[in-house]
Amino acid sequence: MYFSRGYINFSPVVNAKAEEDSGTVTLQIDCDEGKQFHFGKLAVYGRELHPGDAEKMIAAWGPYEGKVYDGNELEAFWGEMAPFLPPEWHIELLLEIRQDPKTATADLGVLLPGATR
Repeated sequence: MYFSRGYINFSPVVNAKAEEDSGTVTLQIDCDEGKQFHFGKLAVYGRELHPGDAEKMIAAWGPYEGKVYDGNELEAFWGEMAPFLPPEWHIELLLEIRQDPKTATADLGVLLPGATR
């Protein structure tokens, strides 16, 4: 839920306390939300599959820029961009996310074959 509302650095910290007398364990979960981030700019690095693919991806990204960062929306976006991406492109490996804490934005970098980043 936090990730879909822009809290991309959300981290729960679990503290466990064993109660030997009663045979129970008490869990206390401290939540650190961090800042709420918004989508930033999109850049494409490397060789396009077809001329103009990078421009099409960047144009399609336009309506997202400035919106609250939502990991679910991000995954759906890349599903729509599949025709412009090589078959071996995987979001977990080939998408850079650069956070700017001052502006609370996350810029994205798409790494295509031959990218030198």
